[in-house]
Amino acid sequence: MSYIAYFDFLGTKDLIQNDPARYSDTVREIETTLKSFFKATFSKAQNTHMYYFSDCAYIQCDCLPSLVRFLVSLREHLLSFGHYFKASLSSGILGQNIFKEGEEKKSIEPQSYMIGVSFTSKDIVNAYILQNQFKGIGIYLSNDVYQKLKKELLTSQKAKKLGLYGVEIIESFFSIDLNCKNIEKYNDLSYSFASKTQKGAINIFSSLCKDYFKAIKKSPSAGRYYLSVFITILRSCNVDNIECDIQSMEISNEPYIFTELLSLREEKPELYNEAKGLGILYFVILDKIIEYHYEKESSNVITYYLKKIIALNEVMDYYFLDFDNIPNVISSKNKYILEKEYSENVIENWK
Repeated sequence: MSYIAYFDFLGTKDLIQNDPARYSDTVREIETTLKSFFKATFSKAQNTHMYYFSDCAYIQCDCLPSLVRFLVSLREHLLSFGHYFKASLSSGILGQNIFKEGEEKKSIEPQSYMIGVSFTSKDIVNAYILQNQFKGIGIYLSNDVYQKLKKELLTSQKAKKLGLYGVEIIESFFSIDLNCKNIEKYNDLSYSFASKTQKGAINIFSSLCKDYFKAIKKSPSAGRYYLSVFITILRSCNVDNIECDIQSMEISNEPYIFTELLSLREEKPELYNEAKGLGILYFVILDKIIEYHYEKESSNVITYYLKKIIALNEVMDYYFLDFDNIPNVISSKNKYILEKEYSENVIENWK
């Protein structure tokens, strides 16, 4: 069985219009990175073919774990340099047809030739539709790939054997409207840096916020793409080690991205006031916290985050004044627990 990854590098159209020199440099950087990661990931036996043109690429590979490793490592590397892509990962073949007319020669003499490639399989149509409908940054898994990967990642031992240890399937969301009011669920792959508190995570998050702010200044259409990457990173975080001191109500072992998002109003007020969908991100945090800490009966951790998030009243009043407005990024079970915690540990303490 073969698998197809189809992805577009985002932001290149804007560079063509506003900074042609940087566009050329960016395309060369991406090309060099693709070559390097391709060579490091795939063996001849895996029967892998990649076709890259300008700001998009198509890959067909017989080995799904290798293709996943390639996409995940490439995405994190590019993200650290402020480059983003949206991709689909599905089963099938490209049905590639490479044709040449004339012959390209190393010569200073004038010459005429034509080189082309076409994809004739119906599978590429499915890959294109999946990628095209995805208004976000990330890797959109088709349902059949999702089911296959679910089995591959069933145990850590099996995942380690396949070179996929630490990779998880993440239920994420992207916005289907410009105001980030309506969201659609999809399956993505986890980010390995998400739970870190050190320099790597700091640099990536700072770069993300900077690019997000530039995007929303440019247009709502460009800005909404960032919602999915923030949600996927948040859902990749490990919250098991978060602790809250009962006396001081101070938190420890918090993922860096949690800290930054919760201090956005003070640290980056312009972004906080203009960003669409911030409330959705705060509910993703609450969903993660409730999912783990309610079972552990560490309700003080839940109370800490609930109070912290409710205090962001400019963004959150809309939701807490009517729980029906809460987005479906939080499960129905955790929404019920949230209402219970809200009435018992927040409202009661404020009376």
